[in-house]
Amino acid sequence: MFRPAIQKLNVLVLIALFCSIMVYISFNSIKDYRKPFYDTKVIASNLMFKALKSLRQDYLDQGKTFSSLDPLETGLVFYQDDLPGNPSSKLSTLNPNFAAYIVELMIDAGIQIPEKRDRKPSVAIAFSSSFPGANIAVLSACLAMDMKPVIITSLSGSNYGAIDYDEFSWLDMERILIDKNIFPLEYLSKSVSIGKGSDYGIGLDFSSFNEINKAVKKHDIDFLYSKKETDLGYYINQRMRTYDIKNDFAPYDLFINVGGGHASIGTLEQIRSSSGFLSSEYLSSIYEKNYDDCLLYRFSQSPNYNTASINIIDIKNLINDKLPLIKLSDNDLKIDWNSDEWVSEDMNNQLWRSKYNKSGILFIERKYIFWIVIPCLFVSILIVLSVGLHSHFQIKKRMTLYE
Repeated sequence: MFRPAIQKLNVLVLIALFCSIMVYISFNSIKDYRKPFYDTKVIASNLMFKALKSLRQDYLDQGKTFSSLDPLETGLVFYQDDLPGNPSSKLSTLNPNFAAYIVELMIDAGIQIPEKRDRKPSVAIAFSSSFPGANIAVLSACLAMDMKPVIITSLSGSNYGAIDYDEFSWLDMERILIDKNIFPLEYLSKSVSIGKGSDYGIGLDFSSFNEINKAVKKHDIDFLYSKKETDLGYYINQRMRTYDIKNDFAPYDLFINVGGGHASIGTLEQIRSSSGFLSSEYLSSIYEKNYDDCLLYRFSQSPNYNTASINIIDIKNLINDKLPLIKLSDNDLKIDWNSDEWVSEDMNNQLWRSKYNKSGILFIERKYIFWIVIPCLFVSILIVLSVGLHSHFQIKKRMTLYE
């Protein structure tokens, strides 16, 4: 009985086997490629790791032990009864890769990498003690990007943040990082406010209020506080005055906010749920419907600025799939405190293979090798078509002979 080649079992088996081999070769032709701005991201992450190690060592030198609320053993997680706060968000920002992510956001905001510009970009920064990890990440990214920061800090914070005002406030932390030459002197906060309601401390308990005042007195820093002024607008004006003076009244290239301070980002729900890079056009579309005085409004809407912003808030939404969300109940991230670097050449090929490094996508991109996949596909198609055409001519010849 006549059967064309395409109907023969041995031919079909050989085709299937050949195509399977081509698929196997293609599937395993994967190569790790460094993502754009890889070197800058590595510098930022390693700087943050170095900063975390320094603060951790200072914490241990004080004779303190790590809390069960601090599974990464950073010494930067504190707790106060009845104070609101999200532990997972605070722990996520203590991942050294968070600094690399800030670099990525800066690039999205239009900041050029150091070798492609002729001056230092200036950035206005509003820090919150709620997120010491995010603060360190921003400082690390600024140094890696060779930027000129002007920083104002709100010293009060939410739970699990830098709320040990008496012994280890954010002002203490940044002074340690300056004294250990991890960051230059210009990276110190230029002014500090109490924060909380109206940037005046409304809602703080009496004990925390007094501890914050004592913490400020330990440092030679401008204190944005007046017993006579309880209006939020006054403190926003004082902050803008500081930003203007410290930058010689020149416009800023970027505004970065950390945390949910009312003086920084106001009260609009749409703003408070908008994290990451925010263009001035996006902010205009919000503020044209709802006026809300705050630093974000003034930087983005003033003709003198029209500045893009990075809003570090709603951490779970911000990091999305970029970083593992660290929860108190799991061990998604491990930190080897004995290591000299966080990201090294030896570990680049491990970033995708380690279950602890989901954030490898910030540094490494896995791609199939084009010059292997395409030929395999072409040859597979060619083999199938050849057998098909051969069978077609076999059938045509048979029909001709039959007639």
